[in-house]
Amino acid sequence: MDFFWKKPGWEQEDRHLSALKAAPFKRGLPAVRLSPGVTLIRGPRQVGKSTWLKLLLKEQVDLGASCFYTTCEDLNDHKDLAELIKSQKEVSYFFLDEITFVDEWWRAIKKATDTDFKKVFILTGSNSYDLRKGLDLMPGRWSKEAGELQLLPMLFEEWRSMIIQAGWPERERLQQIRDFMRIGGFPTALAEAGPEMNTPEYAKKVYARWIMGDTIKLKRQEIFMRELLGQLAKTMGTSISLHGLAQKTQLMSYHTAQDYLSILEQAFALRSLYAYDPEKDQFHFKKEKKFYFTDPIVYWVAHDLAGMKVPDDYESQLAEMIASEWLFRRFTRLGYYSTRSGEVDFVLGREKAIEIKWVPVVHNLSKTYKNLVCADKRVWHQGSFFDLD
Repeated sequence: MDFFWKKPGWEQEDRHLSALKAAPFKRGLPAVRLSPGVTLIRGPRQVGKSTWLKLLLKEQVDLGASCFYTTCEDLNDHKDLAELIKSQKEVSYFFLDEITFVDEWWRAIKKATDTDFKKVFILTGSNSYDLRKGLDLMPGRWSKEAGELQLLPMLFEEWRSMIIQAGWPERERLQQIRDFMRIGGFPTALAEAGPEMNTPEYAKKVYARWIMGDTIKLKRQEIFMRELLGQLAKTMGTSISLHGLAQKTQLMSYHTAQDYLSILEQAFALRSLYAYDPEKDQFHFKKEKKFYFTDPIVYWVAHDLAGMKVPDDYESQLAEMIASEWLFRRFTRLGYYSTRSGEVDFVLGREKAIEIKWVPVVHNLSKTYKNLVCADKRVWHQGSFFDLD
């Protein structure tokens, strides 16, 4: 086993930390105060979780703490993980990367924290369902200082700040939003795009391999996932039932469609938006849903994997998708409102309503939007995106 962190100057040779040093920009990561118990960093792959973990490792090594690091990709199950932890009796800080590769990982972590409550475990993972299950099965064992952390792709304003940090030419805001639509918020995609804002073809291929790799790992059919991604891209922002989604693909049944959708949701690639009733102040979970990808790069990968042509109005689709992710991260009571006379894209409880119109001048607002009684109604167009002030 390579105890690389014990070698002088190890960070100069480390793949993640050396890449961070050479990067044109450095994403700001929150300070983490580690304490006994479990700290979890969750989010999609290729977003920087491993780099964050290595930075925390370096911090503790520099302080003289007894540390252990491993990537969990080669461990089979909780028994292997338990034996590995048991073999490092003198270690106080365990840094375990991609813990969700380990089947029932929480059993080993629970046993280790029960055996020695002073030990510190810092875990990263890329499967939200598996991580949530682990959280639920280990009550009382989470770090009181840090607990659960999340690292997601950059939203537009952070993405824009990275361009400024890199010293790259700044384009006017509307063109920058269009660049963001092509590149997305993954740091590796922006680094690949460079100052010329080139399309990140390599990052797209990496992301496609990740989605299909998870599909294969879960013993699902690649062809079904490709079809589903295509239909999600085609209908993104349009309300649709799971039965209707299944009929448009070879998935055939409601339950199969839900199964494949959950893979994308667990991989932080997809979000579901539910119908909302402002009068009753409640969601209708059985009504048709709207689906949105979480980052523009997923939209482009979906078209590539499905072998589909990108529609002429793709900017309108992506504008609504980018708005949805911006809102999802800020509000919990987010839904859409629909009647026979039209639809309102996003409703934030009874307080706010937002309609997306990717045009310079707004026109043809629906009767549903006009008649909705709401304290604050906004239309986001090309000149007013992300305006909630």
